[in-house]
Amino acid sequence: GMAPAFLRQVDRALVYRFKKIFAEEKNIDKLLAIISHPSKRFYSRQEDLAVLELALKVADKRLSEEELKKETQSLWAKFHTSSLGYFDEPPKSLAYFEEKIKEEAKGQPSEASQKIIAEEQEYGRQKTEIKERLTEQEKELVDFTGLMVYVKDHYKFMVNKLQEIGEPMFSEISRRTNHPSSFIKDLLNEEVRLLLAGQRIDEAAVKTRMAYYALFYDQSGVQLIVGEEAKEFEVAFFKIDRAQKEFKGRVASRGRGQGVARVVLSSADFPKMTQGDILVVMNTSPDFVPIMKKAAAIVAEEGGLTGHVSVVSREFGIPAVVGIGHITKIIKDGDQVEVDAERGVVRIL
Repeated sequence: GMAPAFLRQVDRALVYRFKKIFAEEKNIDKLLAIISHPSKRFYSRQEDLAVLELALKVADKRLSEEELKKETQSLWAKFHTSSLGYFDEPPKSLAYFEEKIKEEAKGQPSEASQKIIAEEQEYGRQKTEIKERLTEQEKELVDFTGLMVYVKDHYKFMVNKLQEIGEPMFSEISRRTNHPSSFIKDLLNEEVRLLLAGQRIDEAAVKTRMAYYALFYDQSGVQLIVGEEAKEFEVAFFKIDRAQKEFKGRVASRGRGQGVARVVLSSADFPKMTQGDILVVMNTSPDFVPIMKKAAAIVAEEGGLTGHVSVVSREFGIPAVVGIGHITKIIKDGDQVEVDAERGVVRIL
């Protein structure tokens, strides 16, 4: 858990530093969007381009059936865990990639691929323009930001692979202890050790903890509070005005969108999203990409410069306003929402 915490702290420090560097700029959000373009291609983009490249070979009839099967299996081996996330999603099947390649081959795979590469080159050109007016130290900071964005995506992609490897372990612990995997994943390390040693744990206490808890850091380290104490903590530190109708956030990807809000907190909510809806999230990860592509606009609580939702929304040209605290608790499914991702304003109509 230390890696994402470290990356988040770096993210906040970068935003603070760039706001000082560009204090006189009128449209700092646009500059930040360009600066935070990844230094290396995101895995979701790598996957898209790999599918398009194979689809083009299929369209041009450059592959035998055996060659196509071999290359598709290679594609599956590298990217099948990209659908994994935080909610027990299944990995992508070989059949998924076979169908995706066939579908793209019917369209214009060459043009689609060229468009992605042209967008990347344009971001690179704009980043170079920005760097030309900076000091050497500030240029290094821009390069470092692009690297951190990639590292964050790389970390999540590797965690997905680790998750696939780890699932059998949870299944085995579940078998040995006669508890479902979902219950095992909610346990503290010491509780798992007790279970595996054949000792009893306080299951009622575990269920109470998972019903309402808060984790935070203080000088003593990680603190866990539950129940009423956690609710008091939320009231004290996270005041939520549920009557508010207009919100100001940071522009992650420019544009405008209006539509029906869909609050998506887990994969169980994915089916709610239809084309043209407004996606309202805490944050996103690679498993969210298919529903992100459906969105007319995205609104997110996460406001980091290197956050997945910020970078991917720009890559797909989806208007996005981020960094609005508690927005998933205020906007409701079915609300008509207007997203002005030119000024960073979100309104419930």
